[in-house]
Parts: sequence; structure tokens; C-alpha cells
Amino acid sequence: MVSLRAEREQETALLRRDRWRLGIVIGVVLLAIAGLLVLAGGKPVPPGRSAYDAGTADPVAAAVPVLAGYAEQARGLRFRRPPVVRVAAAATVTRAAAESTPVDSGGRALTDRALGLAGRPPTTPPAAAYSYRRHTVYLRQGQQVDPATRVALVHALTLALQDQNTDLAGLRRQAADDQDGTRALAALVEGDATRIELAYLTSLPASDQAAVGAKRDHSPSPASYGQLAAAFPATVGRDFAAALAQQGGNPALDAAFRRPPTSTAQVIDPRAYQDGIEPLGVRAPAGERQRVDAGTLGEFGLAALITGGRRATNAGAAGRWLGDSYGTFRTGQGLCTYVNVVLADSESREQLMRDLGRFVASRGGRAAVVRSADRGVRLRSCG
Repeated sequence: MVSLRAEREQETALLRRDRWRLGIVIGVVLLAIAGLLVLAGGKPVPPGRSAYDAGTADPVAAAVPVLAGYAEQARGLRFRRPPVVRVAAAATVTRAAAESTPVDSGGRALTDRALGLAGRPPTTPPAAAYSYRRHTVYLRQGQQVDPATRVALVHALTLALQDQNTDLAGLRRQAADDQDGTRALAALVEGDATRIELAYLTSLPASDQAAVGAKRDHSPSPASYGQLAAAFPATVGRDFAAALAQQGGNPALDAAFRRPPTSTAQVIDPRAYQDGIEPLGVRAPAGERQRVDAGTLGEFGLAALITGGRRATNAGAAGRWLGDSYGTFRTGQGLCTYVNVVLADSESREQLMRDLGRFVASRGGRAAVVRSADRGVRLRSCG
């Protein structure tokens, strides 16, 4: 027969064992939560508080910290403050997306008209976009938080991460006077974000990758100049960013944001950027009457002329471009653009004469091209 004292000692031992087991369970749970927080890059903020808008659905609030954490880990940067994510109408998302892609407007739009570079950019709004003016990621209203939406959010969150760690506004101001330089900067920014986006995409199961591919083409074939201009930053820019990352990882991209490419030629051929090859300064062409625009077409613009607005790479003599300068004028024949182009050698100049011969023929007597100097070409086009 067990004594009362022995029974109490047995109950105390069982209680201690149960408390010990409970402590282990709690410890495991806490470690799991800590692991998730590290993976997410911070503590999730519930909807309606701090950085997250009250209108966001629970799946969005749950997804954003994890996706932001992925962007931080893949890009090697940290958010200085929680990214702001809001659900918004399609029009708001479209406006935010337009902030990332240079749009030919004002005088440059007049130059496009004179050169016959037509075609509007795509108007379908993406699932998500980052607004530099609002410092906010906008998610298109009505979107399911499916693999395609998560991929789009990783892209937009990477742009927000760049914005918090780089003076992008200052870089844009520096490049504002040169459309080719502006396009090159956009290619660095968008290309880097697309690199991280695709890295996230490849981490998903094959079925999710297929679902994303059915909704978005990451390697589009532009059918017009407008589509080419819209696609260039994310496509050719992606290859540029990938080439830098292959050589030096994320630190090479960080260095590129401190010293961005100054021409689309450096983006199209990353070796030119890495070797510090800058465009040649070319004397502005003389025109007539009122000048309405001036600048540099760049290798991108020259390739667009040669290919009818279809390609920016593998475009004949455009790959031997060293520099150019153009001016657009209001004349008695309407808008006319004059361009002086310098090539790497005389053989490239002859190739460009042939390439631009097709462009001149397509303009129906409104364009002409002649040789100038040793390696130069002078183009005139009215429209």
C-alpha cells in the first residue's frame, strides 16, 4: 500500500515532467516564429496599422512581409522603413507603372513624329506597380494573391527597396536633359528589379511558373516603337543587370547605382559600361527656323530607326555606334529632325548607309542620308 507522502511525491514528479514538456513545445513554437520573422525581414504589420492600408485584404497583408523579406535577401539590401502597400484602382496602378518607364513627350515626341517612330506603349495595367512620387506599392483592385500577383509584388517591392537605399530622384534629375541617358538609367532600375523578380519566379513550383507564364511574357516581341520603348528597360535592362551580377554579385549592382550607365549603348553591351567607355561628344547639326528639341538618339534610337521600331539589339551597324547628336526644327516642310552620327570605323559607316537606306525608302521622299567626315553619317527626316 502506497503512503500518502509517496502519492504526493509521484504527483509532483508528473507535474514537473508535464511542465518540462510544455516548455519544450513553447520553445519550438517560438523558434519557428522567429524563423518566419527572419525570412520575412521583419514583423508583419496587420491591416489598418502603420505601413499597411486598411483596405488591403488579409491575404495581401500576409504575403507582403514574406515577399519583402525575399526581395531583401535576394537583393542584399534592407528596408529602412516598412514598405507601403495599398490596393488601388487600375488607373492608379497604370499611372504608377508609367513612372518607371521613360515616355517620349514634349519635344522628344515631336522628334519621334519627324522620324516616323510611331506606336503607343501597352495600356494593360500590371498586377502591381511602385510609385516613386508616393513611395507606395499599388496592387490592382480585384487581384487574387496568386503566383502571378506575388511575382509582380516582388518586382514592385524591389523598386521600393532600391528607392529607400538610393537617391533615385537625384539620379533622374541628372539624366533628365538626355533621353538616352534617362532610358539607360531606367534600364538599370527596372532590369535589376526584373532580375530579382525572375529569381523569385524560378524558386516557385513548375505549376506556378507555368501559371505565371500564361499571364505575363517576360520576353515580348515588340510590334511597334512604343512597345519597344516600353519593353527595353525590363528586357535589355535585365540582361545588363544579370551581366553585372554575374561578375560581381549584388555589390556590382550597388556600384552601378552609384555610377549609372549614361547611354543605352552601355546597357546593350555591358562590357562598354564595365570598361568605362563613354559616348563621344558629337557636334549638334545645323537646322532651320525654330528648334523644338535636341539631344541624343543613342544606340537604342538608331536601332529603332534601322529595324522599324522592332529591335534594340542585333540591329546592324547600330552596334558600332560611338555617339550622335540631333536637333528637331519647325520648318516650311513641317517638323524636320537632323542627326549627326559617328561610327567606329568606315566599314561600319558603309553598313549604316545601307541600313538607313531602307529607312529612307520607307519615308517616301521625306528623308535623306549622306556621308559626313571620316566615319560620320548625316540623316534628315521630316514628318
